[in-house]
Amino acid sequence: MPKISVIIPVFNVETYLRICLKSVIAQTFKEIEIILIDDASTDSSYKIMQEFQMRDSRIILLRNNNKKGPGHSRNKAIKKARGEYLAFVDSDDFISSDLLEKTYSLAQKEKSDMVKFRFKRVQDDGSPTSVVSPIYYENIQKAIFKEILSVKYISVIWDGLYKRTLFIDNNLFFDNMYYEDVAFCFKLFFYAKKISFSNEIFYSWRERKGSITRSINKKQIDDIFKSLDITYDFLIEQNCYEVYEKEFIERCVIRYNILVSKIKDFSSSHTKTIKKHFIYVENKINQSIYFSKNNLDLLKSYKPFLFMRYKQNRLISESYLLQKQDFQTVFYNLNIKLLREQLKTSNYINQLQKQMKVCNKITTLKNKFYKKRCVIVGLETSLYSLNPSILQNKYTFCFNDFFTKLSDFKPTFYVGDNSDFIEKNASIINKLDIPYKFIPSHSSHHLKNKNLVYAFNENLDYDGILSPNYQKADFSFEAEKQLYKAAMTAHLCMQLAYYLGFETVYLIGIDLIYDNSVLTINSDTTIEGITKVLEDFNYVKTIFENDGRKIYNLSYKSALDMFETIDPKILE
Repeated sequence: MPKISVIIPVFNVETYLRICLKSVIAQTFKEIEIILIDDASTDSSYKIMQEFQMRDSRIILLRNNNKKGPGHSRNKAIKKARGEYLAFVDSDDFISSDLLEKTYSLAQKEKSDMVKFRFKRVQDDGSPTSVVSPIYYENIQKAIFKEILSVKYISVIWDGLYKRTLFIDNNLFFDNMYYEDVAFCFKLFFYAKKISFSNEIFYSWRERKGSITRSINKKQIDDIFKSLDITYDFLIEQNCYEVYEKEFIERCVIRYNILVSKIKDFSSSHTKTIKKHFIYVENKINQSIYFSKNNLDLLKSYKPFLFMRYKQNRLISESYLLQKQDFQTVFYNLNIKLLREQLKTSNYINQLQKQMKVCNKITTLKNKFYKKRCVIVGLETSLYSLNPSILQNKYTFCFNDFFTKLSDFKPTFYVGDNSDFIEKNASIINKLDIPYKFIPSHSSHHLKNKNLVYAFNENLDYDGILSPNYQKADFSFEAEKQLYKAAMTAHLCMQLAYYLGFETVYLIGIDLIYDNSVLTINSDTTIEGITKVLEDFNYVKTIFENDGRKIYNLSYKSALDMFETIDPKILE
């Protein structure tokens, strides 16, 4: 009897299917069955499945005569499965060879109903990108249902191992719809009594051309709103809507914000249909009880920035309906007064500013590293073509979640600017053996060893939509007063490098090579976001060079072509 049933729905993936199946067959954990469900493929996928079935007796082959969708296929396999645990793999993705062994061992050790792990995104050809899922912070067990409900973590079925009884005992099966995972996964977290978490990255998610995540149509829009209906009905049925009301409202608004971004991206090559999409969405919003004034007022009271983003997206939608394509013109010239009025009661920024402290301690570091050189390390593709040992014994800056990928690397400076991330991962950051940790003063209370922590006052105008400096980067020559935010935390690193006296700065792993479906900086589209980042880097380049200092780029395939590109061997 197999201990794990691996379920793989298949539809027209002949290009990727062999890679997927090889990764499953190669698992170090052998007591498995592999259930393949062909959903009426019209390419050679079914022949490939038959070919692999001949090689491996653990493969069970099922087939739908007519296309039914991945939800139907998964349901069919769940009923057929014999394993104590279920694992799900999409047929264009692939997994690490030790995924099942390590997750099953953890499930047995902790008697878990489910084990969640992390994933990375890969390009169409399987090569890595910088996109990985967020780490699971300590004590997340207590908050995970709220985190999933409010879309803090992505809802996918393939990033976990699940007890089969979790499905059967609670009659949990997928709906036949787009985004079936979004409408389903939160239920697993509701019913699971024990959930274990692994911060190892086991799953490679390939977002390929033609996938639903890169397209938009009326049925997809319908199903996004249907997923909200399913969530609402479930919370009502379980008599817990009032307990999770805030998280549900966040879920609705975030799903709407994502939808607007997708329509905007889609519109760049399908301008004839964009107006129809926005008209359709506006009608949905106006008819929905989830976006009522009471709900939005509640959201504004405790998540003003999320509310602000929602209002901004409504303005984007209205601008397209008015045949005005330039969002900045519409926003600033037509609607700024309205938005100011709606947001003037928000004192979120004022509350943060009151928490800021005078940063006298940071003055002890001014010009401490005069005339020396340093490396600012990003986590994008070029970093992984570099031998990590080349960074040892160098002055290095890493930022935010670097430790999720570079566990064996010890930088000199850690720079964090994401308050939510710092709070959730304070225990990990506290344990980092790093000489200098730079944290916003309003977040510094989360860290224990104050000897290693250098708090800085973070200028909040960049994120303040009411500020005249909204999304406009600046540069601080006096870090003891304040540091300025920008689209990338690397901007903070460069201000600190300047303040600390470094004469030469090398950039590695900051490539800015993305496709349209990935990069959103401050919820702008790819082109807008990249343009903003490049403007920031050009600005900093001028400041350094005017002072006789130099910034070099060590990444050959990088959008940062304003800097001279040199060979990383210079660090040796």
